[in-house]
Amino acid sequence: MRPEDRMFHIRAVILRALSLAFLLSLRGAGAI
Repeated sequence: MRPEDRMFHIRAVILRALSLAFLLSLRGAGAI
């Protein structure tokens, strides 16, 4: 695996985690 591919994969995982946390926080705020 090339360094560029590794950085792209890590960035994709981080973005996915951030979007998931953002959606969860939105659902939590809407439920309150």
